[in-house]
Amino acid sequence: MPKYTNENLVPPDNVNLKQIRPFGSGEYIANPDGSMSTERTMTFNIEGQEVLAPSLWMTPNGPVDLSRNPDTIVRAIIEYERRTGKKFPRFKTPEEAKQFAIGRSQSGGRGAGELTK
Repeated sequence: MPKYTNENLVPPDNVNLKQIRPFGSGEYIANPDGSMSTERTMTFNIEGQEVLAPSLWMTPNGPVDLSRNPDTIVRAIIEYERRTGKKFPRFKTPEEAKQFAIGRSQSGGRGAGELTK
């Protein structure tokens, strides 16, 4: 697998939402500080529920970071769930989502298993 860094990500405006997916096992981005990101999550209120989803997605041309494009992430969540039938975790409050994300990060992020069920 190629080494991906923040410098060689796919530009967000070149993303086809019908072809993206969350990172798979073993996929990561090498950060400038030497750490690796296997998953960076954000919370979005969708239909009254707090949905925890990644800001890093994989495209056929490599990873994309959509953290600066929250509307695109919401559209990606909806499209991915529709296409796959899998659902991202949902919570009643942002605090519940945050606590889940902290625990997941401490367990290895993407290494803890798929975020969707």
